[in-house]
Amino acid sequence: MPRFKNSSIKHKLFISQISLISVAFISFFVISVSYFVVKTTDDIWRNMKYSSNITASNVYNYISSMENCVHYASYNTDISDILSQKEVTSLFERQGNYKYVQDTFILTLSNYSIPLSLTLYPVNEGCINFDGVTVDKTANVENTDWYKDLIKTTPKFFYFTENSDGKDKLCIINTIYNPDNYNDITGYIKVSADMEIFEKLLHDTTIQNCDTVLTDKRGNVLCSTAKDGYAKKTRAEFLNLTPDVRSTVKIDGKNYFAIKGVTKNSNYATVTVQSKSNAYKDAYFMFVILFIILTVIALASYAAAHYASRSVIRSLDTLINAMKRANFGELKQIKNYESSNTELNEAIGAFNNMVTSIDNLVEYNTNYSETLKKYEFNFLQMQIKPHFLYNTLDIIQYLAKENKPDDVTYLIKNLSKFYKISLHNKSDFVKIESEIKHISYYTAIENFKHDNSIKLEADIPDEIQNMLIPKITFQPLVENAIKHGILEKDVPEGYIRITADKKDDDVYIYIEDNGVGIEKNKIEDILLQNSYSVGVANTDKRLKLFFGAQYGLSIESEPGKFTRVIVKIRAINADNEDM
Repeated sequence: MPRFKNSSIKHKLFISQISLISVAFISFFVISVSYFVVKTTDDIWRNMKYSSNITASNVYNYISSMENCVHYASYNTDISDILSQKEVTSLFERQGNYKYVQDTFILTLSNYSIPLSLTLYPVNEGCINFDGVTVDKTANVENTDWYKDLIKTTPKFFYFTENSDGKDKLCIINTIYNPDNYNDITGYIKVSADMEIFEKLLHDTTIQNCDTVLTDKRGNVLCSTAKDGYAKKTRAEFLNLTPDVRSTVKIDGKNYFAIKGVTKNSNYATVTVQSKSNAYKDAYFMFVILFIILTVIALASYAAAHYASRSVIRSLDTLINAMKRANFGELKQIKNYESSNTELNEAIGAFNNMVTSIDNLVEYNTNYSETLKKYEFNFLQMQIKPHFLYNTLDIIQYLAKENKPDDVTYLIKNLSKFYKISLHNKSDFVKIESEIKHISYYTAIENFKHDNSIKLEADIPDEIQNMLIPKITFQPLVENAIKHGILEKDVPEGYIRITADKKDDDVYIYIEDNGVGIEKNKIEDILLQNSYSVGVANTDKRLKLFFGAQYGLSIESEPGKFTRVIVKIRAINADNEDM
């Protein structure tokens, strides 16, 4: 640093330009990389979700076809009657029954475009002949895991997989009951589809560079598009995925994007995965190209900066002298000057713009101070509220003459508490709890004037009651609700309900009355102070001065029914004040 401090202006200017170029280079590169990463990631998720939804929908359609097939076959009344026969029938009858079942199954399967097979397992083996394909003995499957699970639950549809004839199959069982006794199981019908059908479906709907797996509800992988079979090892990872939510899983030490699609019956799910390295392959190439381009630009900029630093020095005196004068408060633009050096002209232009900006800022601060003083004056007027005070004192005087000491005491007590909160707090902010008390005293006095026609309800969570708010925020809103809402009704009575909630870092207070309401075209006039509701407009502007333009008041109303004023402020806890 000492070496740089004692170096020439030429050297300092060159170093400064180099630093600016470096910062711009690094910033642009980082921003560009971040943008490409975010965009690439969004594109990946969007495409994966689309593929996942299509695949899950198609799988659901296939499984629904299987369910419809077995359901149609199971509810054939003739088959139910055959299976309900308790006595052993003749060979001729059994063969006839077998032939009927075979023809029925062939007819049923012809209605579906996907290749399926149906198998009947009768409980009473004496009612039909067996071929081991269309009709099979229940004894042949009694020791299988799926049969043991089936007889424990007997659901409408029972889903499982099996290996038959060297092929993996997805199967659905439907239980058949005696039509005369629904507690009597007479048989089972199984519909089967080769897993190759579902593998082809996954291949047809999976997008490029992705793999899709089909799992059951236990997370077991039934089939997949993965060639290396990595999906067989990921039961726990797939089982814990949340449907339609972006997720990442780690498989064999590699990170993958994953999104799970659940079929409508929730017995099966599809998981679409894509390795992160593969997903960002194109983005990595773009990063390298971008880095090369920016490096070339930076080197060219360095050369130009070196040349410019030598030519600028001779023309700096004018600018330096103007800056020295500005240092002593003489803010004047540089007039009628045209340098042969473009960069210096830009510097002079920047200096002139700075002078203009400072002048504008001084003018703005002057106007801001005047505006703030205006609102402070209005606020003091609102604190004292002379008309309210005079009217209340007149009532107290009248009650005193009428010898009503209890009423006098009641009004003086509420008036005292009202002005104690208004005037005795030196801070601009009070707790919302204090504001609620403030308007309760005000409402008590107004109720005395208007025969208890106003019901005040406040339901504020304890957490929000401890939040800070500019004092005397609620009173003008409640006053407006009473005078221009409730008292304007044919029957001048009603309620004022105050509720609140907290959203993120903001607090919303809702002040609602069931007065006459406000026409929609008048709401904007109220907030712009173009109507009788000056206190409402001033309150809105005070909130914006304290918190910012995104805070303040908004009004919802339906004429003849209600008016709701929404007060939006920043959440500031009184125990940890941070303005």
